[in-house]
Amino acid sequence: MKKVFGIILFFLAALFSLSPVLAADKEITCNTLGCTSPTSTAIFPTSEIWYPGKSLTKSIRVINQGVDPLTVSNISVNFSNTKGLDTVMDLRIVRLLDSSTIFFNTLNHFYSSGTIGLSTLGTLSSDEYLYTVTMRPEAGNEYQNASTKFDLQLNFSGGSPDENRSIGGVSGSSDSSSAPVCTAQTSSALTNLQVTGTTANTVTLVWNSVSPVTHYALIFTRLRDGEKYGSTNIGNVNTYTVRNLSGGESYEFEVFGVNDCAPGPAGKVIHLVTGGTVTGRPTGLDGEILGVDTLPEPAPLETVITSPTPSVMGDTNCQELWWKTLFIIVTILLPIIVHGNINKKRWNKGFLTFTITGIAFIVDRLFFCAHSLWPLYIILSHIIASFIFQIYQPNKKKKNS
Repeated sequence: MKKVFGIILFFLAALFSLSPVLAADKEITCNTLGCTSPTSTAIFPTSEIWYPGKSLTKSIRVINQGVDPLTVSNISVNFSNTKGLDTVMDLRIVRLLDSSTIFFNTLNHFYSSGTIGLSTLGTLSSDEYLYTVTMRPEAGNEYQNASTKFDLQLNFSGGSPDENRSIGGVSGSSDSSSAPVCTAQTSSALTNLQVTGTTANTVTLVWNSVSPVTHYALIFTRLRDGEKYGSTNIGNVNTYTVRNLSGGESYEFEVFGVNDCAPGPAGKVIHLVTGGTVTGRPTGLDGEILGVDTLPEPAPLETVITSPTPSVMGDTNCQELWWKTLFIIVTILLPIIVHGNINKKRWNKGFLTFTITGIAFIVDRLFFCAHSLWPLYIILSHIIASFIFQIYQPNKKKKNS
């Protein structure tokens, strides 16, 4: 008896990460009664973020516990799309057993391709398939607020071919000329990414060349708040300098090679930038602004893929106000302390240091720059407190005499 089973897996198209696949993300077991999956959650988590050049690979393992061979195929159903986002997002399906590519084209083409055969499993055997979704690095701001989503339905058939019946499934056009195809070979993984030659608010990156490659892309993230910057094309180079970074902030830098339309795995490095507070946006080697026109701001994905508005990179109204804040606080406290509290012996140097530091830091944090300069406040406040007590000590000796 021939049986056909259908299982729908929910895909959020264009969820991006560069982590390798170590184990199957979804496992489906088939026997004489049917095919079941132990979980009903989306194969791509909603916590993923995406932007041009990023890709995410997920795997599906199928286990045949039946006594007959099992034929596996898939089809996209319930898909939707706006602003042509599916034309700049590629899907690659690879059979892990022999590393053969089953499908490599845009999501637009996948939506219209109908049923695509994956493989045939023998009795008491298993097979695994890798699904990689990639947003092309050259995708621009015209895809802001666009979305695309689809459900992936896996179909399983086995048994006698004379009793074929279908459960679910939607067929579409199999015209392969309706969408652009990326046929370029993927760049090799980028290795030995390092930070060298750092100066204040500036980082120089170097890395080993990859092959094949037409250019490199750079993405970097400020870890404190997740702000992302970068450029999808920094040229065919193996070193790059980023300027106008915020001092005292840690950044994660990612660099990956791109061969025409096919990006490779990225190298990553985290670095703490030195220097002071900056205004404006991070810039490249030749002064070009990184991230304004090249990189949409990433956002958490829910049930659809949305390309958000680009972020303003590094803009701030914060000036170097910490010393002004400290000066104002000391100016206000000085006459009160010298003419009142010190003479009444209600203060000591340690408490005075703590008071000046605390008030100056709170005012600065709430109303100005929100700096984390408390060590500097403590040092300067202690110096100021010592100076005040030098003023106070002669008066104290004169009074005792």
